[in-house]
Amino acid sequence: MAWPPQSPNLTPLNFSLWGYIKDKGFIPPLPATLEELQAQVTEAVVTIDAGMINRILDEIAYRWEICCMT
Repeated sequence: MAWPPQSPNLTPLNFSLWGYIKDKGFIPPLPATLEELQAQVTEAVVTIDAGMINRILDEIAYRWEICCMT
């Protein structure tokens, strides 16, 4: 089934949170091993604060409201 064209993306995590982790976790020089990559991503996730999570949750709620109205 194709995604409806008027439906907003319901996963702001794909953009805001993943973009944040990519900016913080994939800083050159890139890790040489999978363990180093995991450590860098873990360090990036640890820096996420409650304010960022609240903003993301607010955005998710807003997008759900829009879907319910259409």
